[in-house]
Amino acid sequence: LWTSIVKPVLDATRLTESRRVWWITTGLAGRAPLHAAGNHSAGSTENTGSNVVSYYISSFKALRYARQRRNREAPRRNMLLVTMQSNPTPHKDLDTRYEEEVFGPFLTHLPQPSPSVVLDSLPHYSFVHFACHGFSLVNNPAANGLLLVDHGQAAILSISALEKVDLKDSAIAYLSACSTAEQSNLKLADEAIYLANSFQALGFQHVIGTLWGADDTAAGEVARRFYEKLCKEKLDKAMGRKVIGRQLGTEVGHALHEAVTEYKKTLDGAKDVLKWAPFIHIGI
Repeated sequence: LWTSIVKPVLDATRLTESRRVWWITTGLAGRAPLHAAGNHSAGSTENTGSNVVSYYISSFKALRYARQRRNREAPRRNMLLVTMQSNPTPHKDLDTRYEEEVFGPFLTHLPQPSPSVVLDSLPHYSFVHFACHGFSLVNNPAANGLLLVDHGQAAILSISALEKVDLKDSAIAYLSACSTAEQSNLKLADEAIYLANSFQALGFQHVIGTLWGADDTAAGEVARRFYEKLCKEKLDKAMGRKVIGRQLGTEVGHALHEAVTEYKKTLDGAKDVLKWAPFIHIGI
């Protein structure tokens, strides 16, 4: 990936000071972790992350549309955390302690919620974090979604249901779930249809997704670092909440980039690529 695709592109690209690059992929390239290409042995800079901050988007049209409808006002300083610690068979249970700890008292936590409860809550929050499993239906992308529960039975928070919710004030959706940015249907490979892209198209300016199933510990560590870097580490005394930067632009992508880079340093970058590399940013 590095020698055949990424390095030639970077060699031919004049970067801005932000070092941001948007990857627009089609076909089988949609399954390629371009942001993680290269040599990740200690001291090497022959890799994507050492040279640029990677963003993904489905098309130029999607990027232009997202920028045109970008909310110039400060996002509401509230967060919604949706967790599914216990899951119906065959899905494994998830350890969501990391997500709960990083948010602390500055959030609304919905543990084991039904899709209807989440749908009712979403319009009231700018920041939403899902710690749950993703679900993909190969022949019906509109039915793709996140695995929740309703009266003890598995229930899907589907894309078709989300389409009916007003998400115009939404800022960040962090999908800490299995394969939320994976292009699983090769018949639709040229259409860039997957769960994380759908959240971005529905109104979230920034979406964090995973290209494959993330390790529980890795998901928690990356999430903790991401929010620590995005949120200023002080309290707004008047509001009693963490202060979120007024303008959400380069900060989001850079926060994820720095969080993953920092977490990678605690591992063997070359051998543990499956742990640190699934996390990607989609959006503006």
